[in-house]
Amino acid sequence: MSTLFISDLHLTPERPASTEYFVEFMRLKASSANTIYVLGDLFEYWIGDDASSILGADPVISEFKRLADAGTQLFFMPGNRDFLVGDALCDQAGFQYLADQTLVTLNTEPALLLHGDSLCTDDIEHQQFRAMVNNANWQTQFLELPIETRIEYAHQARTMSNSNDKNYSDEIMDVTESGVADAFQDHAVKLMIHGHTHRPNIHKHRISGTDTIRIVLGDWYEQASYLELDDGTLKLHIGEQVKTIELLD
Repeated sequence: MSTLFISDLHLTPERPASTEYFVEFMRLKASSANTIYVLGDLFEYWIGDDASSILGADPVISEFKRLADAGTQLFFMPGNRDFLVGDALCDQAGFQYLADQTLVTLNTEPALLLHGDSLCTDDIEHQQFRAMVNNANWQTQFLELPIETRIEYAHQARTMSNSNDKNYSDEIMDVTESGVADAFQDHAVKLMIHGHTHRPNIHKHRISGTDTIRIVLGDWYEQASYLELDDGTLKLHIGEQVKTIELLD
């Protein structure tokens, strides 16, 4: 039985191809998995669990619930687009909620799981946004707004984000060496798995004399992308491409 990791699907009715990749993945690949970790940005945006039907999330929730009912362990970690996912959605989908930067054990190896935006320390505006929207008081006040107002806010935030993406350099929007090194050292691990940057790859780092592995998950805009752990081997699938590394290399 395998363990699967996905992130950055950005599912929305406006992008039906991504949903098609997701449904195919859930029915053909995920059905045989023992555990699935969703590391953020499952949805393009999330304005509260009370708006799930309006956001077209019901088919997505049903796919996860089907696997949960069959015994698959499902874990959800919020990203920078779906940080408002709450208990109601987790209950409906069968998710166990994980906070960002959570330690898990894969086989016998401790691993750090995170969405990845906390590693982009040069992106000052995003770090300020991240601090604001993860504040409990801000979330409470936002969720008290009418759904229509929240949708308008989300559209404005998405438009601004897309505009900033065009203006910022690739280096600013990627993780920083110091951010990565700090995360490895703070959690005392040799394996890190995250998404957010949409730059899937397997990286090897030398941190304070220790060899470490950082695996970046891919987005689902044009193809399915996921990480598979099976019998100690990690396989990063990026469409038809597969990159492989041993868990304890």
